Amino acid sequence: MAALRDGQHLLGAALFAVLLNFKHIFLYAAPVYFVFLLRHYCRGRSAPSRFLLLGCIVAAVFLLSLGPFVTRGQAGQLASRLFPFDRGLVHAYWAPNFWALYAAADKVLAAAVRRSGRWLPPTARMTGGLVGTAAFEVLPPVGSRATALVTLVAMAPCLLHTWRFPNPARFPQAALHCTLVSFFFGYHVHEKAILMVLVPGAVFVVHEAHPALANRFFFLTTLGTYSLFPLLYRPEEYSIKVLLLVLYTASAPQLLSWQLGTPSRLHTLPGAYLWGLVGVEAASSWILPYLPGSRLPFLPLALVSCYCAVGMGAALIWSSFPYISPPEPKRAPH
Repeated sequence: MAALRDGQHLLGAALFAVLLNFKHIFLYAAPVYFVFLLRHYCRGRSAPSRFLLLGCIVAAVFLLSLGPFVTRGQAGQLASRLFPFDRGLVHAYWAPNFWALYAAADKVLAAAVRRSGRWLPPTARMTGGLVGTAAFEVLPPVGSRATALVTLVAMAPCLLHTWRFPNPARFPQAALHCTLVSFFFGYHVHEKAILMVLVPGAVFVVHEAHPALANRFFFLTTLGTYSLFPLLYRPEEYSIKVLLLVLYTASAPQLLSWQLGTPSRLHTLPGAYLWGLVGVEAASSWILPYLPGSRLPFLPLALVSCYCAVGMGAALIWSSFPYISPPEPKRAPH
């Protein structure tokens, strides 16, 4: 992102191709990279030659990385491991995205249908903690093609904006937005994928020094960090993860204020939502697991996923504002 922001298009393309071969999950950001390079670099009379040069660079990286597997006849096996579409829509621990809310709604609707006396056929449960395809009981099934279509539609305003206004200075923000869109609507998303937004986002926010971006980033980092708590499930890890998050939430606003030169504060509603994490943690870690005769062992994890998914959706809406709001009218010179 820094290379493209600084106008080093070939270096940026090569580094992103290398990144994709290290971890293919970064395909989340591939559409905005393609649109930006096509629009900002491949233009003018030299557009065909520049496009060919970009293609050769990317192809060379992929050839060096994947060529040995192809020559040994392992391309099919490699593709099945990189894109395991048979693992189902949601992960064993639901990532806090739209499909966690979808799965939770299906469970609530199924319980309501059974309570009304209607019979539902037994299906594989999505709350068993196992990886694999599981059918919904009431809501229609969602496949990988449907999630890809929803993701591209949600990305479309950002991609169109990038096509119309290919500003290198705004490219990192667009890349982070598209990554957040893919996390929220993607197929079989891992909860750890939120780090793809948080880590580069920290560098971008400090570099931009914009109060509104800093406030939104603080909201998203606090929420994203808490959503990873269930991955650290051992008793000896509990005090460490809680203490680190408390120290971050207490110090980050002040540090951002020093960096920006202006006070960094959340509005009332986002701040109240983050305070709600205290209640979610109390319920998921100290109340629900110890209820006698509980038949819902997955409920604490589902509570964390669904509560954080609502906040992720709000963060995505905030991130979409620059791409869906009408441009400000130009002022006539005096």
